[in-house]
Amino acid sequence: MCNIYCNGLYGYFGISSESITALIPTFFGIPLLILGWLGLNEKYLKHTMHGAAVLTSAWICRNSWRII
Repeated sequence: MCNIYCNGLYGYFGISSESITALIPTFFGIPLLILGWLGLNEKYLKHTMHGAAVLTSAWICRNSWRII
């Protein structure tokens, strides 16, 4: 999870030319990071797991439409 977030930040700040498109992995990683943090509470575990699955499925569908 942190890998997605850190890759986006490295792509934005680590390379000499700053481009907003380098932060795309970070835009995906932040909601997953928040859902993971909320999932530490047993009361919200099932909701956060389903939320993370929906976000990941949407991301996969969004990125694989060119293959079809």
